[in-house]
Amino acid sequence: MVERCNDVGSMNALVGTFCRYGTVWTCMNMMPMIVQALETVHLAWKLRGVPSRPLLMLLMKFDNGRYLSDPSRDKLVADIDAFTAVYFIFSVQETPCVLRQFL
Repeated sequence: MVERCNDVGSMNALVGTFCRYGTVWTCMNMMPMIVQALETVHLAWKLRGVPSRPLLMLLMKFDNGRYLSDPSRDKLVADIDAFTAVYFIFSVQETPCVLRQFL
């Protein structure tokens, strides 16, 4: 189902569902498979140029240092940092000039 998401709205709905039932997925021992699927979707969306902060946050939450390889986790952290940096740049540009002097 995750691989078939075509827009941000459906992705956010799926992320919400995964998050809501995280305890169930853990009890069913499905986390390794879910984390791998989420990583695949993240990489596909990244190639299309569509970042999804909720997807990144869910992936980090579900992985919790257990399922992804160290290089994959490092790339994920770098993507989160890049996403945050871009968001900060745009939010500063939209800030009134008077406030920019204090930032």
